[in-house]
Amino acid sequence: RNFSNMSKALQDQFLLTDIPIVEVTTEKINWRWIFCKTNKSGMPLNDTEIRRAMYEELDLMTALETFCEKDDVWRSLFSDNQSYKALGSILRAIAMHYCYKEYKKPVARFLDVFCNQAEKLCSDGTINVPELQVDLTMVMKALDAVVDDAQNKKRLVFRMTDKSQINLGLVDCMIHAGLNLVQNNPNMTVEQMTERLRTVKQELLADSTTYTALTSNTSKDEYVYARLNKVDSLTLS
Repeated sequence: RNFSNMSKALQDQFLLTDIPIVEVTTEKINWRWIFCKTNKSGMPLNDTEIRRAMYEELDLMTALETFCEKDDVWRSLFSDNQSYKALGSILRAIAMHYCYKEYKKPVARFLDVFCNQAEKLCSDGTINVPELQVDLTMVMKALDAVVDDAQNKKRLVFRMTDKSQINLGLVDCMIHAGLNLVQNNPNMTVEQMTERLRTVKQELLADSTTYTALTSNTSKDEYVYARLNKVDSLTLS
């Protein structure tokens, strides 16, 4: 109902109604949590949508969003980036690549901490955003060729078996492996990387400890460390 169509009594009641406003001052790292607690009506934003809005000025966030928009291999995993699922997953993989040794569950809090530190990580040279964009493109090309199944190869590389769902722990591992290889072997070709990544996946699934870390509670601290440490042993030695 429009205000002008209300009765005089109802207009007066509306104008005289007090609306309490609570101002909360806190560090930016806590904003997402507070927004999630208060954003309950209608269609609440998910964590990735909130995080993107909070850190849209970060070059890293812009670069990852551009990557999701342009990279067909990655976007196809998440139904053309529905509800920023593709952005949330690549952000998680990048955070794990650079900071998994600092990981503490829950994942949402870990990503908040990573985003809060991202500007510093970029300014001190830990993350070179333009180079990361190039590296990710190369890694995705190599990953696309890891599985020989021509009908569904873009998806099978991130699955434990041909018929299982995409495993985010395996996504983290394979992207971590690819970035390790390209960042430590600048002359490596896509074909060479594909062969190394194929071996990495085989070794991950053949190792009982890593297999458990991929199939159990994948966000558990020790399981995150176990699988990504295994990737380091396979790609940095």
